[in-house]
Amino acid sequence: MSSSQKLIKVLAILLGIGIIISIIYGVLLGIFLIFRVNFRDINNNKKINFEESYSNVSNIEIDLESVDISIKSGDEFRVEASDVSESFSSRVIGNSLEIREDNKWFSSGIGGSVIIYIPSDIDIDKIEIDNGTGNVEISDVNIGYFNFEQGVGNLSIDNSSFNGIDIDGDVGEIVINSSILNNLDIDADIGDVNISATIKGNSKIESDIGNVDLVLLGERGDYQIRCKKDIGSIRIDGIEQDNNSVYGDGDDKIELESDIGDIVVSFG
Repeated sequence: MSSSQKLIKVLAILLGIGIIISIIYGVLLGIFLIFRVNFRDINNNKKINFEESYSNVSNIEIDLESVDISIKSGDEFRVEASDVSESFSSRVIGNSLEIREDNKWFSSGIGGSVIIYIPSDIDIDKIEIDNGTGNVEISDVNIGYFNFEQGVGNLSIDNSSFNGIDIDGDVGEIVINSSILNNLDIDADIGDVNISATIKGNSKIESDIGNVDLVLLGERGDYQIRCKKDIGSIRIDGIEQDNNSVYGDGDDKIELESDIGDIVVSFG
C-alpha cells in the first residue's frame, strides 16, 4: 500500500470516527433534553407572564435555559415575557439589565418567550446571551459588543450593527441579513451559516458540519478572504477555489474554515 493510499485510509477512518461522534452527541443531547422536559412535567413548574419598563440601561445580560428570545426596536426600553418559569427575573443592577432564571435546572423545558424592546436612539454597549435551547431573533438595533452562546436553536439577525460580535452555537442555523459586522467570530458545530452583510475588521467563521454562504456587501476590493475546508467545495464569485486559497488583498480580512460542507462567497 502506497503512502498516499495509507493517508487516504487514515483520513477516511478519522472522518468516520468524527461522524459517529457527532451522531452520538446529537442522540445524547436529544435524550438529555427529553429527560429534562419530562422532569419539568413531573414537578409541575408554574408559568408566569412579566412586563416592565426600564431606563439608563447600557448593558444586557441574558442567562436562560429554554426560551425564545427577541430583541427589537421599540418606543421605550421594555421587557415582556410570556409563559416563562416562575424563577424568571428581570432587574437592573447599576447600568446592566439582567434577565435570568434563578434555578435553571428546575426551569429547563418550561419554554416561553421574552421580548426586549430597545429605543432606536439608544446604543447598547454590550449584550451577552447564554441560552440552552430556543430561537433568538435580533432586528433594528445598534450594539457595541455582542456575545452569544446557545446549545440548540436558530439565530436570526436583521438590519443591525455590531462593533464586535462573537457567536458560539452547538446545533442550529445562523442567519444574518442587512447588517454591519465588525470583527465577527463564529464557531458553529452543526448547522448552516448564511450571511448577507458588510463585514469589517478581522473576522473568522468556523463550521464543523454545515454550509457557509456569504454575500459580502460593499466594495469587493475591501475584502481579503482565506478559505480552508476538509470535505466540500469552495466557490468565490462563482469560481472554484483551491483549498487554503486567498482571494483579494483588502484590509477587511475574513477567514473561513469548514470541516464538512461547502463554502460559497458572492458580492452584493
